[in-house]
Amino acid sequence: QKLQLIAPTWRDLYQHKLEFLFRQRDSGKESIVIKGKEVQMTQWKLKQVARAMAEANTPEERQNPQVWEALGALRVPWRLKAFIRMALWKKLPVNSRLAEKDIKGSDKCPICQATEDHQHRLKKCQFLDLPFQMVREMFTRVKVDKRTIEPSRMCLEEPLASLTTVQGVFLWTAIYALWLHRCDVQFGRQNKEVKKYMAQWHSVLEGWGKWEEVDVDRRQMKRLQQAIQARMK
Repeated sequence: QKLQLIAPTWRDLYQHKLEFLFRQRDSGKESIVIKGKEVQMTQWKLKQVARAMAEANTPEERQNPQVWEALGALRVPWRLKAFIRMALWKKLPVNSRLAEKDIKGSDKCPICQATEDHQHRLKKCQFLDLPFQMVREMFTRVKVDKRTIEPSRMCLEEPLASLTTVQGVFLWTAIYALWLHRCDVQFGRQNKEVKKYMAQWHSVLEGWGKWEEVDVDRRQMKRLQQAIQARMK
């Protein structure tokens, strides 16, 4: 019942954490291991549970230490950073995962009706075609080991480059903004619409731009915001 008091955007995530707790309890465990130390069940906190869940992930779902260091050093709003962290863990509450756990009846993306998995959310949703195109046209291509990286591949296949380049960080803001729009569509707060998605992306950048220190050139951020505004007309 208390789950209903949580905003719909985050309800699935909290439910996922609660299920983890119940599985631990039902298996007879009275504590979870946090950074090598046991924490009694009565002292569990949500942040600790999230860390325990991360440590319980299979190795292939983790990133190398350099990626986590780059994410930790990134100066972006905490909600954006939390989203990126979940995406890098491959633990976003996408509908394919929720359908597997019988939490959702459909595994489809509410935006384009394709199967919504991790790859879809970071690369294949049709609404991402526009930000990929804009970054492609406005910025030079990123190179990794002398290979030129296509913007649509960066966040999914080159996480370190995505966190250490202007192009990559801007793409993360676009993917995060689409997640927010997707949640609004899924819970009936908005109709799917490119202009509304562009407005959400502009809002994410505007909020970040109010920080005293940011990790990108403010002139580049302003230029991108102007390009987004042009798409909203």
